[in-house]
Amino acid sequence: KKAKPWMLAIGILAAIGIIAGIAFAIFESKRAEAYEQAMAYYNAGQYTEAAEAFEELGDYEDSETWHEKATLWLRAQAAEARAGEDPAAWESAASIYRSIGDSRATTAATNCLDAASYYTAKGLMAEEKWTEAGELLSDLADKGYQDAGDLRTECAVHVTYEEAEALYAEGRYYDAYVTYNSISEASYEDLPDMGEKAQSCIQSFPETGVVYRNGDYPDQNCELSIDNSGHSNAYYKLYMGDTLILTVFIPEDGYATFMLPAGTYRMNKGYGTMWFGTDDMFGDEGSYWRCNFGGSEEFTLEAWSGYEITSGGGGTPISTDSSDRGS
Repeated sequence: KKAKPWMLAIGILAAIGIIAGIAFAIFESKRAEAYEQAMAYYNAGQYTEAAEAFEELGDYEDSETWHEKATLWLRAQAAEARAGEDPAAWESAASIYRSIGDSRATTAATNCLDAASYYTAKGLMAEEKWTEAGELLSDLADKGYQDAGDLRTECAVHVTYEEAEALYAEGRYYDAYVTYNSISEASYEDLPDMGEKAQSCIQSFPETGVVYRNGDYPDQNCELSIDNSGHSNAYYKLYMGDTLILTVFIPEDGYATFMLPAGTYRMNKGYGTMWFGTDDMFGDEGSYWRCNFGGSEEFTLEAWSGYEITSGGGGTPISTDSSDRGS
């Protein structure tokens, strides 16, 4: 039978449709392959290639979104490369990374913020703002970031040095001595030798005899002598009740005679080889004692009489109870 014209037309149209469908399927297959390749570039961190590939895909699926992400990566990486030691530039790079919104970009943003903190801290160190710099470096040091641990130590040493200097200026020589010694192993070009600074805290011994006399007790109607033979440098403090009446310094193996008001006393004493002033005395390196006289903490000195404290011989025995410098 002969085909009718309309039947031929339908056949031709069907053939064209089939061919078009095959062509579209091939086209879509190639786009899918190109999309997979673009994603492979992105996941491999090849953002230039990824950006170009997604741009060529146009509006295919979510290519536009991934093109924007790859472009942001390139911008962020460029900002990071230019940042140098500028904290603000590192923060700007971090901001771009955060806008990307994936886990790798978040990690990169954190690294940029760490760099911003690091260079901010170095700037503070240059301004000798050691406490603020040390606080910024603390977390970085815990993370093992570059040489943040060493820089934190340097800041801590400078802070301690400044504390020691302040203590010295206040006349708290023993506390300054201890503080200088605590960083004696540290060595930085902008700091003096800490051993020498510690030694400078040691003061000259007072003159032999009365160091302090309470002006509210002016009478001097009794004589007391103290023989320090066989003992190190000694510092005596004599009280009436809780009121300090006078203090006396006697060098090693020395002897002192002085006048004081008659009355009932109690006495503390300390021995040592280094002197840090009347407040700190011999420091914690010294030894300190409370005195007992024949079993009593108190002893009475009569007016117009003379007394002597010495090792050996007769008289009222003096015993001691160990004490600490603070009391």
